[in-house]
Amino acid sequence: MEILFHGKRALVTGAGKGIGRALTLKLAECGAEVVAVSRTQSDLDALKKESPKIQPLCLDISNWELTKNALKSVGPIDLLVNNAGIMEPKEYGTYTEQDCDKTFNINVKAIVNIGQMIADGMKTRGKGGAIVNVSSVMGFTVAPGYGVYCASKGAVDQLTRSMAVEFGPCNVSRIFFLDLNRPAPTYE
Repeated sequence: MEILFHGKRALVTGAGKGIGRALTLKLAECGAEVVAVSRTQSDLDALKKESPKIQPLCLDISNWELTKNALKSVGPIDLLVNNAGIMEPKEYGTYTEQDCDKTFNINVKAIVNIGQMIADGMKTRGKGGAIVNVSSVMGFTVAPGYGVYCASKGAVDQLTRSMAVEFGPCNVSRIFFLDLNRPAPTYE
């Protein structure tokens, strides 16, 4: 099966490494013009060398206002992949407010911020689009030392369901969460 995204614009967060990097390159290979968001400029430079269809955007998405201002200039987006995330193991009893804020700012609040901006653009243009929120098996299971991470990914799962209910009627469809460790239910 050949998947083509010619004429489509995608935005991928956490595009510099791992899953985000692979998704960015694959979307570009399938014809999409991709806005690659990472907080590491050298990772973005490497992506740009591999594909001219990639537009790098160095950005710390944990900063709500900075992200809103930066994304105003990226133009229309048809496909959004909220992939950025952090996982910093720490035992209960040692978490600080800053630890919790850092994890939730990137893993959850950035999805709210970016997701609503991109979905609003999709609704305004009347063409709809697709949103993928990358989650984890840790959203419904637990492991020692990963309590805050598990809570953040559980929040991503619920947020994704909520986004599907709210944005689906506006032709922003195919909203789902992706977890490579389990089948991804689709919410349309």
